[in-house]
Amino acid sequence: MQRKSLYLVDGNSYGYRAYYAITHLSTSQGRPTGAVYGFVTMLNKLRSDVKPDYLAVCFDLKGPTLRHEKFADYKIHRKPMPDDLQAQMPVIKEVITAYGIPIFQLAGYEADDILASLAKKLKSEVDVYIASADKDMLQMVDKYVKIYNPQKDISIIDEKSVIERYKVAPSHITDLLALTGDSSDNIPGVPGIGWKTAAELINAFGGLEGILSNTDKIAQKKRRELLEEFSEQARLSKELATLCTDVPINITIERLKESSPDTETLRRIFRELEFKNLFRQIPAKEADSSAIKVHSVDTRDKLKQLCDNLARESCVSFVLRTLDDKKSLVGIDLSSRKDCLFKIETGSGISMPDIKEYLGPVFANKRILKISYDIKYACVLLDRCGVSLEEPFFDIMVAAYLLTPGAGTRTLTDIAGEYNESTVNASLAACEQLRIKEVVELELEDKNLRELFSRVEMPLVKTLASMESAGIKVDKGLLLRLGQEMEAKLRGVTQAIYENSGCEFNINSPKQLSDILFNRLNLPVIKKGKSGPSTDVDVLRRLASEHTLPALILEYRELAKLQSTYVMGMLELIDENTGRVHTSFNQTVTATGRLSSSVPNLQNIPVRSEAGRQIRAAFIAGTPESWLVSADYSQIELRVLAHLSKDDQLINAFRQGLDVHAFTAALVFGIEQEDVTEKMRDTAKRVNFGIIYGMGAHGLARDIGVSFAEAKKFIEDYFKRYPAVKRYMEQQIAFARENGYVTTLFNRRRYIPQINSKDAMQRSFAERTAMNTPIQGTAADLIKVAMAEIDAVLRQEKYQTRMVLQVHDELVFDVPDAELARVKRMVKDRMEHAVALDVPVEVGLKTGVNWKDMN
Repeated sequence: MQRKSLYLVDGNSYGYRAYYAITHLSTSQGRPTGAVYGFVTMLNKLRSDVKPDYLAVCFDLKGPTLRHEKFADYKIHRKPMPDDLQAQMPVIKEVITAYGIPIFQLAGYEADDILASLAKKLKSEVDVYIASADKDMLQMVDKYVKIYNPQKDISIIDEKSVIERYKVAPSHITDLLALTGDSSDNIPGVPGIGWKTAAELINAFGGLEGILSNTDKIAQKKRRELLEEFSEQARLSKELATLCTDVPINITIERLKESSPDTETLRRIFRELEFKNLFRQIPAKEADSSAIKVHSVDTRDKLKQLCDNLARESCVSFVLRTLDDKKSLVGIDLSSRKDCLFKIETGSGISMPDIKEYLGPVFANKRILKISYDIKYACVLLDRCGVSLEEPFFDIMVAAYLLTPGAGTRTLTDIAGEYNESTVNASLAACEQLRIKEVVELELEDKNLRELFSRVEMPLVKTLASMESAGIKVDKGLLLRLGQEMEAKLRGVTQAIYENSGCEFNINSPKQLSDILFNRLNLPVIKKGKSGPSTDVDVLRRLASEHTLPALILEYRELAKLQSTYVMGMLELIDENTGRVHTSFNQTVTATGRLSSSVPNLQNIPVRSEAGRQIRAAFIAGTPESWLVSADYSQIELRVLAHLSKDDQLINAFRQGLDVHAFTAALVFGIEQEDVTEKMRDTAKRVNFGIIYGMGAHGLARDIGVSFAEAKKFIEDYFKRYPAVKRYMEQQIAFARENGYVTTLFNRRRYIPQINSKDAMQRSFAERTAMNTPIQGTAADLIKVAMAEIDAVLRQEKYQTRMVLQVHDELVFDVPDAELARVKRMVKDRMEHAVALDVPVEVGLKTGVNWKDMN
């Protein structure tokens, strides 16, 4: 009959290994979590790989042990446990207990002693495997006790493995350590005796006492003298290395069976530590569906009665049910109370015209709060059905994003688990959204995010939906011609690359390109990555002055990207019915609050290269009688910096309508503004914008082609002229260090977990983030407010004009010729007065038949 298995884990060993394996993991608020995550991952892997019948984890407790009484300097050279790890150990133990795994620890004894005692006591009943990397544990190996260490070539260490590795039996490991010592524990041993010599002596004379009583038989004089001189030290070393196997622990094997896990505690811990994957692995308690009454709405009369009742409610939660294509509506779930759900089934009994007639007024009612997840998507889908979904909204997806912006977009189930610790039953989601909304809303209030949510984000939902529905017209013929031209250019550039490199190779392979640049052409290595010398954009730009090949590679990459993404990719995305592309604007992706777009991403089309400009020419006005109007904020981030820093010099420059870059150059170079050269102005411009992004002297020196000392002096002179800017930047870093986050003018938060990192590079990046985020985030909030206000005017006054694009600080409109003058005035006014700043906000307007040729 096969014996059952007991796995005993050295908790301290696992803790240290996890800590040093995952050094930089922390929560969005900066709480270190790497050791906890690594420990749980290793423990779960052990449980999954070997499926132990019995399992326990043993730990040291702080304080002296029996060995310190024998030898005061025991482990004296060992560094204290790092503070970050010390803080995580209680959480590790809490997780182990929540998994239902027994923990053993006892004052005065090391974890090794407890492991040895449990192994000795229980090996008659089970096969014991000790999960530890400590050499001391090898003395316990016998027929029924083995060492488990999956990181080694041999994961199971038995008697044979010990003999092959150390040339002595496990029973002589203590004799081996008595002679060689153990520097990690400050066990002295005998000076001059190494592993090989010790093994030879043990095999010749037996254990330590056999060696010491037969020193006269040792031929080597020096060896003999050392053993005689340090005999007592050797005996002490053996005592220190010998594990205590009679630690007073009263235990039976059945107590080492895993008990049922405490899933609520595990989910709470994993949620707090932001361990998404581990969190999802723990089953949540089911929502109580028995208390919810479900009513089927399958006739026009039932639908009319329901909608009459809903019209008297203050809020309604809804879920749209669709086919897998996410475009075909098959049903709508509605609830205004947590215990009552109505399911509308479209089809035989209820038609889409019925939905429009009866539910349309409820969704359009501006007195009723509409609650759902991803309301923008609902607006787009309902609009296709002729139903208008109007504010006020409470979008759970957006609310959760504001609370933890670094986490990106999360599912409704993720959010429910984080705040309510229960799963979402998809068929009851409309009711459960009411419950989730209450909890999320309270946290918005607690974190002072309610105004940002209500004033900035919720009005924007309808605006983005309208923009997605409108789309932007694309000249398909021009795109096809551009594709052919780019294909020809790519062939030419490819041939030039081969000629300049002296051979053909896979240009898209970083490894092969690296070999060509740094081995074949002997160009200098600028920086290295994990797989070798880097060939990223920054490196290639710097190498372009050394050889023609890097510039050709850059040209090739840009052409290939534009051709695949914005020519061929765009052609596939043109709607056959409208001749437009309908990009998705993402409200819950970036950490700064900026919008992004996808399918296609219209925010990354280069504006400075000719190829990028040609692609912009393919975006055209919707009809021959309309225009594209571009409205672009001028130097908005610098204006925001002036407002936030309250720097008098910067504020006055903007108030007087001065050329702020020339003004800065005059201040820093100590000359009159009319004497500023273009080169001086360009340098000042780079510094002005570089300061916003936390650029240091190294970055500026590289950017403007001067020495580090010159760049450093320029930045110092800049801050002398703008002292409040320097103060503001320092205040942002200090605030982030104290609170773990920074905020925008609208109180949008960005958590910066690495702001107190011990890693200088990570900390430096975090400091730059702390300086930049309030500026970039405030600019993002400002354009969002403007977008919602402009869209409201367009709809209220029934303009035919449509807002079609938002790219960074620019808005693009498709405007009928008859509305052109009015729209330009209105857009400029709304954008410039969306938010009151201490400096004037300026917007530049351009008009054209396409996005490239605008005046």
